[in-house]
Amino acid sequence: GPVQGLAPTGSVRRRFLRSIVVGIPRIGESWLLPSIGAFIEKGPGWPWYRRLFARREARRIDRAIDSGAEHVCLVYDCGVNPLTYGDYLYFVMIARYLGERGAGATLFLVDSDIYPLCRALMSDEEIEGFLQEMVKIGSLLLPYPEVQTRRVHDLQEVMQFVGSHKAHVVCGWRTSHRRPLFHHGFNIFNHLMSSVPNELQDRVLLSSSDLVQVAPSVDLPSPRVAWHVRYSDKDSARNLTGEEFFGVHEILRSRYPDHAILIVSDEAGCQHYSELVEERALVRTVFSKDYSHSFLGDAALILESDLYCGFRGGGMTVVPLMSRIPYRCAVHIVH
Repeated sequence: GPVQGLAPTGSVRRRFLRSIVVGIPRIGESWLLPSIGAFIEKGPGWPWYRRLFARREARRIDRAIDSGAEHVCLVYDCGVNPLTYGDYLYFVMIARYLGERGAGATLFLVDSDIYPLCRALMSDEEIEGFLQEMVKIGSLLLPYPEVQTRRVHDLQEVMQFVGSHKAHVVCGWRTSHRRPLFHHGFNIFNHLMSSVPNELQDRVLLSSSDLVQVAPSVDLPSPRVAWHVRYSDKDSARNLTGEEFFGVHEILRSRYPDHAILIVSDEAGCQHYSELVEERALVRTVFSKDYSHSFLGDAALILESDLYCGFRGGGMTVVPLMSRIPYRCAVHIVH
């Protein structure tokens, strides 16, 4: 059920309608209100609502900062948000915005539950490793004295912190009612960044200097194009066929003949596509896992490249989107 401590948000009309629903005995707050929310999220008006919601939340964040809020909290609840780097990075970027605005902020990672699909596909060891990597990403990309990343085991710990610090909670009602937020991270960040000066945007966006600590120490071919290629034997929907791989490689080689091609993927992806490279004896093509063994290391390789390319890629695409590096992507827009 919901964690008490955060007031409803929204227009007067929406708050009034919500109060009527919540006031229905026994089923109002526990069943009817979540059911109405789930219906809205599956309806034709959902894309419109997401844009409205993000714009409204961005305004609330800016108002909280401008009014001198003591602290701002973001919560990535792993029970309702997936263990994916891309979705999590949106929250990290919002925290970077807060840090550059001079606000105190905490990015909470709640691990009391794990997103059902991730629980089904990942072992306990893989889940724990992923959670540790998420904390590391937050710690490295949030180098501000008043901004921190904290892993907690219960949402109630967050509420206790909020109460003691008089903090503003981003997407407060959805957070306390454990509603998914990963649909909204990119759009909220986009609205926050849309009205600030370019100089502030440059400080918030990622650059190679942010990842010096994890950048591979060995020399790579240069200049180069980074090409993210996804491969999974658990979810093959975004895998490239051999024909697609060779076709994209030919396009990159013809358009950037003086550049090496750096294929960015995980261990399984690098192994799979290296066999295709050997099959055709493709020259000046290297693989990220020969230089990096982590998501952050791969991100550093991308940010040091002249161009990023992606065709049906995964969460790694968020890295160039959150930077000034040029990119060419053909991907399904989820959020």
